[in-house]
This record gives sequence, structure tokens and C-alpha cells, in this order.
Amino acid sequence: MVFVMKKLAIISSYNESCGNASYTHVIKKALSAEFDVEVIPLDLFFIQKTGALFKKQADKHFRQIADRLQYFDYVNIQFEAGLYGTSPADIFKHVEWLIDASKNVIVTMHRVDPLSVTLPRALGAWISSGSKREFDRLMNRRQYEQLYYKIIKKVKKASESKNAWVLVHTNRDKRIIKQMYDFENCIDHPLSFLEPEERASVHQMVDKGDFLKKHGFDPGSKIVGVFGYIAAYKGVETAVAAMEYLPKEYQLAIFGSQHPQTIREFVDIDPFLSKVLNGVKRTEARGKTNSEWKNRVRFMGNLSDPDFIEALRLCDAVVLPYMEVGQSMSGVLVLALEAGARMIVSNNLAFFEAQKYFGEVFETFDIGNALELAQKVQFGQERYEEQREIAFKSYNIGTLSTLMSSTYGLRAATERK
Repeated sequence: MVFVMKKLAIISSYNESCGNASYTHVIKKALSAEFDVEVIPLDLFFIQKTGALFKKQADKHFRQIADRLQYFDYVNIQFEAGLYGTSPADIFKHVEWLIDASKNVIVTMHRVDPLSVTLPRALGAWISSGSKREFDRLMNRRQYEQLYYKIIKKVKKASESKNAWVLVHTNRDKRIIKQMYDFENCIDHPLSFLEPEERASVHQMVDKGDFLKKHGFDPGSKIVGVFGYIAAYKGVETAVAAMEYLPKEYQLAIFGSQHPQTIREFVDIDPFLSKVLNGVKRTEARGKTNSEWKNRVRFMGNLSDPDFIEALRLCDAVVLPYMEVGQSMSGVLVLALEAGARMIVSNNLAFFEAQKYFGEVFETFDIGNALELAQKVQFGQERYEEQREIAFKSYNIGTLSTLMSSTYGLRAATERK
């Protein structure tokens, strides 16, 4: 008897500088124990540009992917809107082609924005504010809310003739799909990255002195780290403001850089990055010396995955001061938990959703409250190691792989004579 693994295609960004690409490497490794896995990478060069010729090439690219799917038993579509086109219409068209071409499909939706914006609401905002900008913002949001709804409806329609499911990362998103959109084929599992042995290896990283030396910090420095791409919702300016309330041995290290998708022609500096730098300048103007502040706020840039995880582990505090923007789940949050980081996060609804899986495993502070953040950094010490280990027995990359395998409905290895 010969056991032949079923073929699984994962459609995602890959070998790109983005969180979704990094996550795809992780799930490919996990699912390879049960499937013959191939990642079909999305060509973002064409997909994320506007103009008729680029759109023509993007359409061709997705048609070619759809044609290849006939050779796979199972398909996993890693869905983030910006990976599939530059307009809701194009995004839906491309995803629809892929679903139609799949024999068995799970669409992993990294966020689901429920239908909430109506035309009267958008018009009312325009009238009350006296600015069309708010109307345009709400109408753009409405388009994407409708996009998520249309994709879920498409999967629901496909489930009438094939094994088709949606996978989400929060209980909240599952409730939206099951209760609001009346689609039962929805499963949930938090993001996961590290295997148990990888987690144990990271927890053995204890050489703080070597870490400080490698990154050019003075011996005895206490490092407050913020992680990931620098974006407006990340609240980095709150972390900068918190440094005013901390003793001088504390330094803020920003592990990350501007997201490649925000780079624009003839823009001398990203607007949010400029806002962060202006926060540093305002602090200097209130009496801090330039020499002190240029060393207390350090821009570390992008790190390799091993160095990124090491920094999560060895920073004295990992801070996630995010604003609320409807995000479903944070990859940095989960990876920091797995790395055993000492974490302080804002009272953000996405982090509340994470607690439904992992429990009380980090400290919190109110969004934008720099003083409270500084107090938690200086006086808190808890890493919640025991609680996290209990949670990781129920939710890890292995349980995610098992959930996906069972959802496809057939054994990955089929017995042949």
C-alpha cells in the first residue's frame, strides 16, 4: 500500500515584506505534515498598481492561478483585500475566479468589517461636519464592508456544490458570519506562529547583555519596544510621549519601518512618521536636550525573523499602544505571547478578542494614556508564563493545522493499492 498526500494550494503573498507572507511560511510548514503543500504567490507588482495595462496583467495573473487550481485537491485563500486588487470590484472578481476554480476551499479572512455604513449616515456626516471628506471616508468604508459581505455570500453559494468554508481569527468575526450573514460554514482560530519546541527554544534566550551590545544600547539600559510596520493606528506617538515619564535608563526602540505599500512617489516623508518625529521634537522643546532624546528614541528598522523574535523576548517591555480601527487580530500580539514577552497593550477591541482565547495574559492601559503606559512599564513585572502555557495547549499552530485538515472533510493521505 502506498499513501499519497493530497495536494493543497495556499494562495497568498509570499517572499514579500508583509505580515501575511510571513504567516504563510508558518502555515505552509505546519500543513506540510498532512498535505503536499504548494504556495501560489500573488504577483503584487501588477495587482497593487492602478492603470489599464496593470489591471490587464493582474486579471491575466489571476486567470492563470485559477487554471492551475484544477490540479489541487484543496485550496486555502489567504484573504487581505489589498493583496487582490486596488478596487473592491476588482478584488471581488479575482477572489470569485479562485473560489469557482477550487474543488474544496477555505477562505481565511484576516478581518471582517460588518455592514454598518448606510448612505443616509454618510450624508448626515457630510451635513453635520460641513466637509465632504467625512462623506468620502464613510463611503469608502461602506464599499469594503460590502466587499467582505459579498465574498462571504460567494463562499456560501459555493458551499451548495462543494466543500467551502470561511476561517476567521476571532469569535466576533465568526458571530458576524454565522448570525448576521446566516452562513454556518465558519470556523475560528487565533493566529499562531511557533511550534512548541520553537517556543521553548525562544524562552531560553536570557542573555540581555549580548542583546544590548548587538543593538548598540548602553549596559544597564531598559528597552521599551514597539514592533511591526509604522502605521497611524499603531499609536507609536503614545509610546514616545510615555518616555517623558520614565527614568533616563529607559529607551524606546521602534522595531519596524514604513510599510512598502505606503511608499508614494514624490512624498518626502510618510505623514504618520512625520507625526512621530514631531512628537520627539515637541519633547525636546519642553526642556529635554537633543543629545538625550536622539538616544532615548531609536529607530531600529526591519529585522530578520530570528532577531525580531529575540527582541520580543528580551525587551524589558513590549508595548502595543494601538488605536481601535476594527482590526480582528494582531500577529505581533500573538508572536509576542509565544516569545514570552512582558507585554503592555492598549484597551483595544482586537486585544479583548485575543483574551477570549488566551485569557488574562498581558497588562493593559487606556488608549492614548501615556502616563498610565509609563507607570505600567516602570512598575509592572508580570509575564503570565503559566497562564500562557495553559492557553497554548488549546491554541497553537498544530491545532490550527488539525482544524483546517478536518474542515476539508477528507484525510490528507489517501490510501492506494
